Amino acid sequence: MAASSFLKMLPAERFSLSLDYGDWGKLQHFFSGQELIPYDQAFTDRVSCRVRVKEEAASGFLNGITELFAGRLVPWDEGEDWIEEVYFPQGGKVSETN
Repeated sequence: MAASSFLKMLPAERFSLSLDYGDWGKLQHFFSGQELIPYDQAFTDRVSCRVRVKEEAASGFLNGITELFAGRLVPWDEGEDWIEEVYFPQGGKVSETN
């Protein structure tokens, strides 16, 4: 029997961030601790990226960024979005698409 899967669409908020190169490592470490994956990364005179955050985790994300950067980095809320999670009935969640 072939394995089946289903896609679960979770409400999310999309944020964009722009920061100095010196803070990029700190932000990457924060993202990894929150299981967030940045996308649309651009490396010019500053680093910029976007990230999708599950709706129920958005306020914690903003508080964490504020605390980590002492208010110097303020994510721009770009509005509502979706995160896709793929599940296999026998094995649980296998991937998350940001």
